[in-house]
Amino acid sequence: QAPDKEQAWQVLRSLTQDTDIDVRWSAAGALEAVFPQVPDRDQAWQDLISLTQDEDSHVRWSAADALGTAFSQAPDKEQAWQVLRSLTQDEDRFVRESAAGALGSAFSHVPDKEQAWQVLHSLTQDENSNVRSTSNHSLGRISILRATESDDEFRTYLEEAIEFFRRSSEEAEKYFNPAAFCLPFYLSLHSL
Repeated sequence: QAPDKEQAWQVLRSLTQDTDIDVRWSAAGALEAVFPQVPDRDQAWQDLISLTQDEDSHVRWSAADALGTAFSQAPDKEQAWQVLRSLTQDEDRFVRESAAGALGSAFSHVPDKEQAWQVLHSLTQDENSNVRSTSNHSLGRISILRATESDDEFRTYLEEAIEFFRRSSEEAEKYFNPAAFCLPFYLSLHSL
């Protein structure tokens, strides 16, 4: 909605390079929201990649979220996949959790779907319950995608998704349950 998108883009771009961690963290979140509208998507992509490698884990966490949202419009999906995969191995659990969620969002655009599936499976064994919960939720979302793309295995993929959503709910902490809607919804669909 900005009257001068170029000016707005230049301001946002300068914020991605600010010395204040909170400003870079917020800029990554803003980049997630406006990525499709920026005038220079290639530069926005490079700025986003830089943010995924920031020294501060909060900035990397926010950038991982943005990467999942922007993945479908990435100029280099192989690079995007490699960066996202590296974020799933970050030392910070919030970054790994965010990367697992981003991978669930970006899966249909990932060049190596089998490897992405395996990465998510390995994250279901992470030391942190939120990472495990988010990874199971992403696997459930992917199973739903597979179900919608399959004529003869719909029920099999739906049941697989329900099992992932169940595991996600079991791993979830009481204040964070990514499968809170999905599990009862797809159980109801399955009963039909």
